[in-house]
Amino acid sequence: MYQTLYFLAEMDDRDIDWLLASGRRRLIPKNNALIYQNSHPEALYIIIEGMFSIRIQTGEETIEVAQVGEGELLGELSFIDARHASADVIALEDSVVWAIPWTKL
Repeated sequence: MYQTLYFLAEMDDRDIDWLLASGRRRLIPKNNALIYQNSHPEALYIIIEGMFSIRIQTGEETIEVAQVGEGELLGELSFIDARHASADVIALEDSVVWAIPWTKL
């Protein structure tokens, strides 16, 4: 949650209005992928509800490296360094995110 608080703390009211106007609410059903490893995420995501597993594929093995929940940002590293995602992000339960498409950022 600290990522999102830091992110939002840097914004003024106009920025928040833009964020709300530019994004959309998305439901991610349990066990569905939000981000795929080695692909470019289509948006920056803020988790509103739910939990996600961050998983890395190494050959035939899948390793969970973290679980993240409400208030966390997802996909920000791919935006910052313009690289593909380094992990899969899978919903552990029905979850809701706020998605801001890269085309708008």
